[in-house]
Amino acid sequence: MSEKLGEQPVRDLTKALSINDRLLYMNELFGKDLEAMNESLKLLNKLDDFEGSKSFLITLASQYHWLEEDRIDVARDFVRLVRRRYS
Repeated sequence: MSEKLGEQPVRDLTKALSINDRLLYMNELFGKDLEAMNESLKLLNKLDDFEGSKSFLITLASQYHWLEEDRIDVARDFVRLVRRRYS
């Protein structure tokens, strides 16, 4: 059942995150910068499709070093969540 819930479309990325997810993503993916994470989520919510969000996600990945070994799994989960936004 939790697998099915993990595939459900997300209307608002900011509302889809649990407190634990917020802390995890803020600490691991946004350099502990809550404002940067919130602004990124707002922008991603405004984009029309996943294709449009790719360049922004690439910029974030580069800026915050998401491809480092200790962050890549968390980054992958975040991108999956973003992809659900456009399902």
